[in-house]
Amino acid sequence: MFVVEDKYLYIHVPKTGGTYVSNVFEKLAKNKNLKIEFFPENYKHIGRKGIGNLIGKNKKKYTIFSNIREPTPHYISRYNFGWWKRN
Repeated sequence: MFVVEDKYLYIHVPKTGGTYVSNVFEKLAKNKNLKIEFFPENYKHIGRKGIGNLIGKNKKKYTIFSNIREPTPHYISRYNFGWWKRN
């Protein structure tokens, strides 16, 4: 999850290409002098209420975006990745 120029909030959903998006924005930040605030790893799994608490009353100032993925390949990928073995 990261904030770009205090205007955009990107929410990283696991297994949807979010790492790629984060890497692209990180490169843009270096090349275009964008202000990007990346949240620590422990913010990856905070959920809807946690995000609301994080941005608080300022939620209307952000354009919130994320990636989605077709459900069947998404769950096949999660299964193959072995997320269920670690939990």
